[in-house]
Amino acid sequence: MPSYPNQVEDYTVGNLLQEGLTGSTFAATTKRKGQPVQAVVKFGHPERSACDDGVLARLCKQIDLRLVRYLEVGSQGDEYSGWAVSDSFRPLSLDKLRREATLEERIRLIAEVAEAIALLHELDQPVVHGHLKPSNVIVRRELKATQPIVTDLGFASYTEAHKDN
Repeated sequence: MPSYPNQVEDYTVGNLLQEGLTGSTFAATTKRKGQPVQAVVKFGHPERSACDDGVLARLCKQIDLRLVRYLEVGSQGDEYSGWAVSDSFRPLSLDKLRREATLEERIRLIAEVAEAIALLHELDQPVVHGHLKPSNVIVRRELKATQPIVTDLGFASYTEAHKDN
């Protein structure tokens, strides 16, 4: 695993949460009005992903509640292809979702993810996710309803053929 910094902007990088194809996701903290705030920082893997700075920057504004919004983004470093900080979500586990969600709720979640992806494609400067899979969709419960959030936007995996171009 590459070596990642302990600090990006005002965020202190903490424990590894997930290691994936396109990079590593860590817990992070910062202070707002003197109070600690939880966040998540993802570093693009230097050999397996390319970060699109333009996409990352455009996702610093809220496009849709079903799409991740980045709080801060940064460019490539020696050990990573870029980074992005987002809110810290407390997702429902897939096991709990399977046990508790009705068929109608599952279908609604899938439809909401499809609508969110369609919104990305309809932007003035369209965005293609490029690596959509279940682990890139966080599902959280809000006021007794479930809400999907598509994550990992702007971190594109690439093959050896792409690296040569």
